Order: sequence, then C-alpha cells, then structure tokens
Amino acid sequence: MTFRELELFLVVADERSFVKAARKLFISQPAVTQQIKKMENELGFSLLYRDRHTVELTAQGEIMQNAARSILYTYNHAIADALRNSTSEQSLSIGYLGQMNLTLLPEIMKSFQLRYPNFSVLASRVRPTQISALLEQGLLQMIMTPYDFVANNRALSFYPLYHDRHYCIMNKGNPLAEKEQLSCQDLSGYSILVPAKENCPDHMRTAIGMLESISIGCHFELGNDSDNVAFQLMASEAKVAIMPSYTIPNHPDLVSVPLDDDVQILTGIAYYQEMTPLEKAFSSTAYQVLNTNRKI
Repeated sequence: MTFRELELFLVVADERSFVKAARKLFISQPAVTQQIKKMENELGFSLLYRDRHTVELTAQGEIMQNAARSILYTYNHAIADALRNSTSEQSLSIGYLGQMNLTLLPEIMKSFQLRYPNFSVLASRVRPTQISALLEQGLLQMIMTPYDFVANNRALSFYPLYHDRHYCIMNKGNPLAEKEQLSCQDLSGYSILVPAKENCPDHMRTAIGMLESISIGCHFELGNDSDNVAFQLMASEAKVAIMPSYTIPNHPDLVSVPLDDDVQILTGIAYYQEMTPLEKAFSSTAYQVLNTNRKI
C-alpha cells in the first residue's frame, strides 16, 4: 500500500462520497472506486459501507482512518525535517503564467527559502499552450496554472491551491475605477480586451458569455498578453480588460476592480507523474502561504 493510496482513502473517508472525493482529487470516480477496492483486497477486509446514496466507514475503516492520518503526519514531518537538515544543494524548476512572478511567487518563494535554505527555486514564465509538453518532457517539474488549462490532459496531475476570481482592469482615469466592485451591466458600451482563443481557458469563456448576454453595446478585442493589454489600456479610457488576479499588469496607471460574475477559478500546481519530497514541500508551502497570509 502506498502513501498516495492512504491519502486517497482519507479523502473518501472525510467526504463520505466517491463522487466528491473524485472531484477533490481531480480524477474519475471509477478510478477512486478501483483504488479503494484494491486496498480492501490487499487488506482482506472492507473499509467502507456503500450503497446508492451513502458511504460510511466500517469499524475497520475507522481504525485505518486514524492510522492513516498518523502515518501520513509522521511521514510528512519526517520528510520536512530531513529536507531542512539536508546539506546537499538542489534546485526546483517551476513554470508560471502571466504575472505570477509579481503576484503569487514572491511570498511563496520567500517562505520556502526560509524553511528550506539549501534548496533553490528557478521560475520561468510559460504560455498555456506549452504546459503539457514542458511537464511531460521533464523540462519543468511543476507549473502554477488554472486547472482549466490541464483539465483534459489525463497524464498530468493537479494540486489545488486557491480559488481566484475575475477582475476588471482599466486606466485610473476611467470612472469605473472609483467603484469597489463591478457588475456585467457596468461594462455596457466598453471595448473589452480578452485573450486570444488559444490562451482563453473555460473560466474566461464563461465570463465572456455572461458579458455578451448582459452588457449592452460592449464589444471584444484581443489583448494577447499582459504587456499588450497594459499598453492598450493606458492609451484609452474607453477600454477595459477582464482577467484573473495573477495576470493583472503591474503598472501604476492601471486599476483593478473585482468583477461580480460568480466565476471561481481554481488555481494550483500541475505536475507529471509523482511529486518528489522537494516538490511536495514547495506545494505545501505554497498552499499555506496562499491560504493563510493572503486575502483571496
């Protein structure tokens, strides 16, 4: 039995649902069921009662749940202690999209460096169309990305970090810049900059669809990347851009205001095959930083 199987069992035990566990783990429901059956065959007893409507732990399952938590806690802390006391110098190669090097990564890398001073992180900006090839060819170990960009690639795994949202970016002279939050109706009549098709994830298509159906007289223009968007916005107060926080251009003449579109953007770390202990340490650090020190 592997540590990954123990982690999967704990998710099922906590969620009391194969469907909810599959969603949380970003794998199919049959794959979850198959892994649980494999564990039960190996152990020689049932871990769960299940019928069409409910999933409950057996008496043996409750014992294994407590044991699995203890085992994983001890293992993860032992790995963290070993990494902190390591004298070898290693580097971790990660990729990121948009402006994550200005928005998300500084806090994460600072915290990681304090915890693991003998390890360095090399970060490279990538495009959404490059994600799969860079990971599968081993050119990068992990890439921080919205789930939408890797959802259809079954060869990749995903470690969720936080839920982002859409923002409306504009010239600070735009009257909308004074508002605390914007509705789709507020953007009526504006030219709205959006990504090109190959860089447009599902969450952005959903937002564009809402804007098309609600905003009157707006029309859409392509803003290929954050630098191009910044240039266009600074040149015109009649244009705005829609994007998640990690892609917002870092410029003093631009203002970002949350868009009330109810579209949550799951952002995390994509990786190929199994995470190494060092990669797990970085992912855990990123999760703690983004969910403790930062208002999202």
